[in-house]
Amino acid sequence: MKEIKGGTYKGTRILYGNDKRQITNELIIKMLAWGFDEISIPIIQHSETFEGKVGDENQNLMYKFTDRGERDLCLAPEYTAIIQRLAATNFKFKNDVQLFYVQECFRG
Repeated sequence: MKEIKGGTYKGTRILYGNDKRQITNELIIKMLAWGFDEISIPIIQHSETFEGKVGDENQNLMYKFTDRGERDLCLAPEYTAIIQRLAATNFKFKNDVQLFYVQECFRG
């Protein structure tokens, strides 16, 4: 993986090359072979999803914003709370649910 210096927001990098994609693809193939199902979770979430679930330190690191509909949203800082909610609702009566996700998390 190679990096292009400069021209990006502080704390971010422009990377190019296939290393990350190849490693990710290999992991996905293995997870699927082991019987896991991939789940894709939207990056934009309701802020209330994470309020009280991420520590105070991380609460202050969340990228929060209000959309045109006056909804309080954020870029997902992690996905555990979402998976827990899905486990308690959508997968409540299912046995042996095996999921994996490959997602970006956002903290500033």
